[in-house]
Amino acid sequence: MMNGSYGDGMTSGGVWMMAIFGLLFLVLAGATIFWAIRATGSEATGPGVDPTSGSPRDVLDLRLARGEISREEYGSTRTLLGR
Repeated sequence: MMNGSYGDGMTSGGVWMMAIFGLLFLVLAGATIFWAIRATGSEATGPGVDPTSGSPRDVLDLRLARGEISREEYGSTRTLLGR
């Protein structure tokens, strides 16, 4: 006897819960992948390098290499650093 119902018995509440848990799973999987990439990328190279993480001379060299300062500024700042 079907008692006037049809379908496989999943109510609309069950469908919504399944959708919410599916989205939650995708968010957690994305966060885990993001964390894993950040954790393994300890040797940062390229434009995303934090210039404050090195010595003052390294920062100065990096700024010259990026074209942020001229050779004159590089020379005068290097003299100020005493190296």
